[in-house]
Amino acid sequence: MCHHKFLWISLSLFFLMRNAEAICYINKADLSSNYVFFSIENGVYDILHSDSVATNHAMYLLCDDGTSPIKLVCQPNNRFNVPFPSAGCTKVFKPTVEEILDNSCPHTMYRVGYKYSNRFMEVYRSCYDSVNYAAQFSINKVYPSRESAPRQDKAFTADRAMTARDAAAYSLSRIYQRFNSVLGPNQNYVSSNPPNPFDHGHLTPSGDYSFDQFQKATNKLRNVVPQYSNINNGNWKRVEFWVKRLLVRQNYDVLKVCTGALGVQKLANQNRVPTPMYLLANNRIPIPEWMYKIVSHISGQQWVVITHNDGITSRRPDPNTICQVIPCDPDLNPSGVGSTFCCNPFNFIRQNVPHLTGVC
Repeated sequence: MCHHKFLWISLSLFFLMRNAEAICYINKADLSSNYVFFSIENGVYDILHSDSVATNHAMYLLCDDGTSPIKLVCQPNNRFNVPFPSAGCTKVFKPTVEEILDNSCPHTMYRVGYKYSNRFMEVYRSCYDSVNYAAQFSINKVYPSRESAPRQDKAFTADRAMTARDAAAYSLSRIYQRFNSVLGPNQNYVSSNPPNPFDHGHLTPSGDYSFDQFQKATNKLRNVVPQYSNINNGNWKRVEFWVKRLLVRQNYDVLKVCTGALGVQKLANQNRVPTPMYLLANNRIPIPEWMYKIVSHISGQQWVVITHNDGITSRRPDPNTICQVIPCDPDLNPSGVGSTFCCNPFNFIRQNVPHLTGVC
């Protein structure tokens, strides 16, 4: 929690320093509205990436109620020309998931966003193995923002990524049954009692977005992997917060982030044989061995951070099997649950994800 507070204190200080630039800020309460916020610049439609709008620029509020988008223009007095609509949006404009051609993806690439006026406004894209129900990696962009809508309870949607029965493989009862079936009835890795040791681990995280509707758009089964909850809420969360702070510290306008999964976790069965773990039979929904983030800026700066996805054994992983370990950014303090390392970007990409060369 202290890291969360530090993140937003840092962001607030950053925006206070930008007093030379006239900006209109969206009220924090309005970030949670059911509207989809977007912009139109030189004929290009795009989601609104920040809670601020520059003077003489406009933002648009989209609702699926048959009415035209509402236009709000930032004036020189740092206020919008009309107040935010108090009635709100009664029918949410749903995100679209569609298959696209992207040579960086060895399986099928899907983009998630909003279709309006013959334009597609992308939130992120995800490379997904539809045969094995395995999210490979996602690509999104992260922008600085002063405030963020409070996180809501997660409701994940399949969008034909898998059947409802297969999606239930993330439930505790199904995980317990699966571990007993694969490892033996005397396995002691997973209990039948709560809590569930696994989360739907986001690749593109909801926290990278300020607006409630964009946060919810990340809750797609093509954008998640089985991640140990103590890792997800431990070092992996610290990595996600570090990316946001990096924007502020380096005064970047945007960062490109590729987040993915590598390998399959192996656990010893009752005969002490290392056994690859999947939530479903036929090698479907693999439990990743590693999670990674490749963070890059247009200046050429690049970072790679990896975290071992093992929240139940005491094994110390050897990161040298997948990367050339280098010192982490001093601001990244991976002292929580999970083994986290920083890698030489060129070496990591060439050795593990050569298809992302020049992409991330």
